Amino acid sequence: MTEKTEGEAAVPSLLLPCVVMLIIGCIAMYMNVLPTGLIGVMCLLLPFSLLLERFGNWLPVWKTYLGGAPLLLIFIGSALVYHNFVPANSVKIASDFMKSSGANFLDFYICGLLVGAILSIDSKILLHAGLRYVVPMVTCTIVCIAMVTLCAAMLGFQWNFGAGLIAIPILGGGMGGGVVPMTQVISQAISPEAAKQMVSAFVPAVVLGNVFAIFFAGLLDWLGKKHPALSGNGQLMRRVTEHGKPPVDKLTAENVILGLVVSTGLYTAGIVLQVLFAKL
Repeated sequence: MTEKTEGEAAVPSLLLPCVVMLIIGCIAMYMNVLPTGLIGVMCLLLPFSLLLERFGNWLPVWKTYLGGAPLLLIFIGSALVYHNFVPANSVKIASDFMKSSGANFLDFYICGLLVGAILSIDSKILLHAGLRYVVPMVTCTIVCIAMVTLCAAMLGFQWNFGAGLIAIPILGGGMGGGVVPMTQVISQAISPEAAKQMVSAFVPAVVLGNVFAIFFAGLLDWLGKKHPALSGNGQLMRRVTEHGKPPVDKLTAENVILGLVVSTGLYTAGIVLQVLFAKL
């Protein structure tokens, strides 16, 4: 018999507490006593997402070609809310936690995601790869916007419809990196009512864009594994630098706190610059 790896051994240990906590969260939800804020959201959504993640990463065909766990979470979560399996009060608790009620967790998540993604790359590799990356990135962005604009014109829409309501929100990074920041800019520049209208226009395009992006990313991942020469296997540059692989910092409480300080500080600096440029 082969010994189980640490990851395989962790699955059964995670399953029981997730199921128990999800049952408790569902009981509180249907009794309409689910706590507000972080406690209620984590008690209900976190075990639910962990269970769906295991299932999505196991499901044949789906895990390889249809995006795996992320798309499964999006579709099942949306279906539960749409068909009223989740009470309206519980939906409001999750929505308030993500967007308002002082927590504004979505902005915090975006802040950590963007800053962490950039700072996790070795600075020397980032400088060398960044110079080579700028040209194809800018070119692809222009070509994508032009193609979407052309398709919108062929379907009878105005040219700015395809560029402003479809291409740019999708290229902005989806819901967190595209829709939310763009609507915040619109609400400050025009009015909150205009931002709400723009959200209703952005969301369908962004959701479909994410679905197709995840689907084709799965196909490209399969192609890269079948033909390793086409993939960098996580390396930004084909040539290994003379310094070798960058050192990996240990995950300590001090590093986590430092990451939070840097992420929130840079986000706040962005707001300060936004206000200063708005006054020019």
